[in-house]
Amino acid sequence: MFGLCGCFRNAGRTWATKTLLVPVSLVGLSAAANSIDPLTWQELVVGADFVGVVECEVAGSTMAKYRVVESWKGPEVGTEMLVDVDNGRGWAPSPLVSVGDHNLVTAYATQIRGNTMSWRIGARPVLPRDLCFRPDYALPTYQGRVKLPLEGQRPLSAFGSYHSDLGSFRESVLDLARQPEETQEARVLLALCDEYVRREQHSSQGLSEALEKAHNVRGILDALMDHADASPKNHGPVKSIMERGGMTQTLAYLGGKRKRLIPFKIRGIPTRIRERMGLVPVPRFGATATPTREENLHSLLREDDPQVRLNAAELLPLDREETGVEALRELAKLEGDLGARAAIILAGWGYKEAMPRALGVFAEAGEVYKLQGIPHRDLQHRLMALLSNAAKAGDVPQPEPPEPSDQDPESKKLFVYYNDWWAMYGPRISLHDPWRPSCD
Repeated sequence: MFGLCGCFRNAGRTWATKTLLVPVSLVGLSAAANSIDPLTWQELVVGADFVGVVECEVAGSTMAKYRVVESWKGPEVGTEMLVDVDNGRGWAPSPLVSVGDHNLVTAYATQIRGNTMSWRIGARPVLPRDLCFRPDYALPTYQGRVKLPLEGQRPLSAFGSYHSDLGSFRESVLDLARQPEETQEARVLLALCDEYVRREQHSSQGLSEALEKAHNVRGILDALMDHADASPKNHGPVKSIMERGGMTQTLAYLGGKRKRLIPFKIRGIPTRIRERMGLVPVPRFGATATPTREENLHSLLREDDPQVRLNAAELLPLDREETGVEALRELAKLEGDLGARAAIILAGWGYKEAMPRALGVFAEAGEVYKLQGIPHRDLQHRLMALLSNAAKAGDVPQPEPPEPSDQDPESKKLFVYYNDWWAMYGPRISLHDPWRPSCD
């Protein structure tokens, strides 16, 4: 039972706080500050707890349940895992993962203990379903997942890789994964150095020449230190490379006795390396327990803010289905995304009469002026995931919707497609949302 009153009272107005569960580089290798650099594929492979091919068994838009098909590192074939696939962290619409999709992923164990307020940041408010599921793994920000088969000119860019096919990438991953730690550390550091040299060719020629003579981690670090000595503007990139690529050998290098002074402050670098290696626990936020959930939810149904009432109504059926469903039916009469969300929740509880209103989320443009339209696309993906799971349970063909385009901002093609799909298969299937809140 959870103390949801304070959380939901502000759910429409405040954002969730992201805890440090997955890696992201906020310090760029270039001179630009406050940029997010993609991780190299070597960083992803060495740092991730699972690398391999998975098949979606339970569709989702923020989380999906997968079964391991190919294991390149970590859990063996056949293992089921719950993965937080929302690697946009709320700054982009949540992705849609449908039943049967095959994805290549690099996933990190989330280490979440208990129910947390959220494991995302960005433009998405905290919703009840965010409180109730504990993913086994999460993806790195904007990276770590690609749909198979591969498509495009640089199909593995989500992994920071220039490999053009899955086979060669698999061989490179397996080769790196079987190396001893010191070799892995050297390869990650060299990959980061290569990225830096590629971006800063005019000022990194000396570093490039020194790295060609480096034969181990110490040689690489010596070359980096010489580069930092050359100019204060090199301090930031050198620190970033050490923080991101450093492991045991780098920690020993920084902690050992040296005849020379390091030209920048090393405070914080060892701690960040240890955190990334899982040697230092990272603080996390949790929800406060209370035995009065039903009373809190009933009180929130009287709030003026419809967003707050809807958050309460989404959880109330857990304690008193009749009261919660009645509130959801009333809220489904609202225009816009709030009404659509109430209808989608009702459909997830098995009430097919809500589907006409729910399908309207494809016919409406949504409040695109709010949060870049992210919540509206999230709702569409939520309904698409619900129907994908219903199709699997009812043994009917999976939906294969058209992709929306900039020329079709109101997703009219989606509405026509899903309206026809529902008319054909709706009578043959039952609706049940596996992601509806349970909070047990």
